[in-house]
Amino acid sequence: DPRTGLYRPGFVEESLRNQLALEDRQARAGVALVLVEIDQLSRLRDRYGQSAVSEVSALVGRQLRSQARAGDLPTQSGDGQFAVYLQCEELEQAEAFCRRVAMLLARDQLEVNGDVFKVAARMGVAVRQAGESLDGLQQRAQLQLRAARDRRAGSIAG
Repeated sequence: DPRTGLYRPGFVEESLRNQLALEDRQARAGVALVLVEIDQLSRLRDRYGQSAVSEVSALVGRQLRSQARAGDLPTQSGDGQFAVYLQCEELEQAEAFCRRVAMLLARDQLEVNGDVFKVAARMGVAVRQAGESLDGLQQRAQLQLRAARDRRAGSIAG
């Protein structure tokens, strides 16, 4: 995606399905999914317009890319929503990725029409269980993101 610099969702889905099939043959799990949702996106859009949302999305995309390693697959999955498929088998590794991204976002701010918007995001994390389908992993990560929504801004649930 030229705006965010992240992979397109179709590419990510195909790559993951191939990777998961290989891991199943090798009896490994090896993938975590981090779902990221920008906090206060509707407030930003209502007050400053879609161009401000695009700027924040690009900023979040840059920070996700900066923390992704070779083999990780970050993508924008919706308006103000992102998915990052990490090469890892431990929840602690995925949560460390989330903490690094959250720390970077906490330092960032966007100035629009003289106002300053602090960037924060909620994150839900799930680590694939051996033999679990991509849909199953996505559903579990979505449940964690919902749990993070019930907490304060910038929360991580895993």
